[in-house]
This record gives sequence, C-alpha cells and structure tokens, in this order.
Amino acid sequence: MEHPGFIEGYRSRLFSFLHEPEPGPPRLAFVLSHPFGEEKLWSHRTFVSFARGLAARGHAALRFDYMGSGDSDGDLRDSSMETHMGDLRAAITHLRTRLGTECRIGVAGLRLGATIAALLADRSAAESLVDGPLILWDPVTNGDAYMQELLRSHLSTQLAVYGRVVEA
Repeated sequence: MEHPGFIEGYRSRLFSFLHEPEPGPPRLAFVLSHPFGEEKLWSHRTFVSFARGLAARGHAALRFDYMGSGDSDGDLRDSSMETHMGDLRAAITHLRTRLGTECRIGVAGLRLGATIAALLADRSAAESLVDGPLILWDPVTNGDAYMQELLRSHLSTQLAVYGRVVEA
C-alpha cells in the first residue's frame, strides 16, 4: 500500500510517501534520503522503484522531500545541512512512531542524501536512532568538488536547453 501525505519536519511540513508491504507489519523499514537539486530530479524514478521493490520484499520505505524541495513547505534558501539532518531525524522518528519499536529502521541515501544520512547516524549513534542498515550510495565527501560538479552540470544543461547560459 502507498500512502502520500505530510509529516512534521524540523522547521516545516514535509511531503512524504510511505510504501508499506502487504500483509502484516514489516520487521525492517527504510527512510530514503534523496540527493540535492537536479540530482534529485534525475533519481526520482529510481527512488520510487527502489521503495516499491522494498515493499514487495516485505519492508516499508518512506520517501520524503527535504524542506524547500519537491512538495515540502519552506524555502530552499532557508535550508542547510542542519535543517536537512533535522528533517531526516523527523522522518525516522515519524516512521518509528508509525511502525512501532519492533521494526528496525535503516536509511538509504544517494549523493548528498547519503552524506546527510551518514552524519546523522554518526551524531545519533548513542541513541540508536538508526538501528537497521545504513546504505550510502556515492556519498559526497568533498564539498568544494561537489559544488563545482553541480555548477558544471547546471551550466551544461542550460547550454543544451537554451543554447546559452540563462542563470549562473
């Protein structure tokens, strides 16, 4: 079963989509931590397919949009690594409350989403916030290089679409 809706985030309401297995409650669930900007757009279909695949195998999966992205409330310019970690924490807490303590919660993150997941897991290790698998797919390890890569990608996209740079 799939359930769209809003959950309370760190500073704003977050649009979320819960994929639940049938029948019975899952023993393992994942919160999916998406990448940033255009990478989020490019990976959307992959995340939907991944969440549905997890549900088909008996696991729950919660997809959500960070503050200021997708269908979530808030403004992107007000977001930061701190707000993203707060949003991820809120999503994990929401899933834990919904599924109960018998269900282990893991996090699967892609690119910047993986970095956010790793930072939150490290900072919250003592409280066992994440007690399931931590899947880090191509995490960002160098912020400067990552920003240069995003800028190059954005400019290349503008050249391909408009034939010129419209906005830097």
